[in-house]
Amino acid sequence: MSRVLRAHVNSRNAGFPAEHDIAVGGVALLNLIDLNPGISQNDLAAAVVLKKSAVTRLISSLELEGLVRRQKTVGDKRYNALHVTDKGLEKLRVLRPHQRERNDEFVAALSEDERATFFALLGRITDSFTEEK
Repeated sequence: MSRVLRAHVNSRNAGFPAEHDIAVGGVALLNLIDLNPGISQNDLAAAVVLKKSAVTRLISSLELEGLVRRQKTVGDKRYNALHVTDKGLEKLRVLRPHQRERNDEFVAALSEDERATFFALLGRITDSFTEEK
């Protein structure tokens, strides 16, 4: 069932990045950086379960677009703290209503109580994978 659900979600989301002129995967990274200012690329890669090299490419793309910036920290010059720029915040302001609408479509078959239960269960499953590491 998870494969079928993933296929439906991927199919419905296929055009979203092009519609909003952002790299595939960029929406998730931009949101996570906004929610976790100063997050490292390594922590970001772990959060989205992508290879570090893939995250580095996406961050480079977002940086070229002026949506994020890397900032060296005082203590460790190898550590890149990631931050959303003003242009990135404006992009998120435009994207988020569309994301909410899309998310609402995905769970439209569920009542509010069922949605809460569904997301709580997904959270537990996700946490269980994180705890295994």
